[in-house]
Amino acid sequence: MNGDGVAQDYDAAMQRFLAADEAGNKKAARYVGLLYEQGLGVEQDYVQAAFWYEKGVSAGDLTSGYYLGLLYKQGLGVEQDYKKAAEYFTSIAASENKSATGVIDAGYELAQLYEQGLGVEQDVDRAIALYQEAAEYGHEAASEALGRLGQ
Repeated sequence: MNGDGVAQDYDAAMQRFLAADEAGNKKAARYVGLLYEQGLGVEQDYVQAAFWYEKGVSAGDLTSGYYLGLLYKQGLGVEQDYKKAAEYFTSIAASENKSATGVIDAGYELAQLYEQGLGVEQDVDRAIALYQEAAEYGHEAASEALGRLGQ
């Protein structure tokens, strides 16, 4: 049970997400990717997760790009590539819709890359600006990073 009185059925969820993807739902691929990434109802498979996140990105789902950026940053299912991670995080962090899932987190992830000079030229001032924006939206780790940087 998931606490809501409904038994979790990841097989049924997968079938629904696959059907929604076939019907053109741009978010469905993200959820298929999450099931593969987390090994829910299927064997954990980062390669499949990356495939589905890429499909979500192609359909225009910002949050799929956030998850794909994380895979590139961590080297899970794809070859580790900080530059690609930065590209995904940059496109998402620039979104006007700061309440969309992953937008603030993408800014935080991008700030880490700027702070460390991974995939982008090191720019601590840019990192601080990104941390500040994320902190304004309640991102605790961004607030901690600002404290660590003396801000």
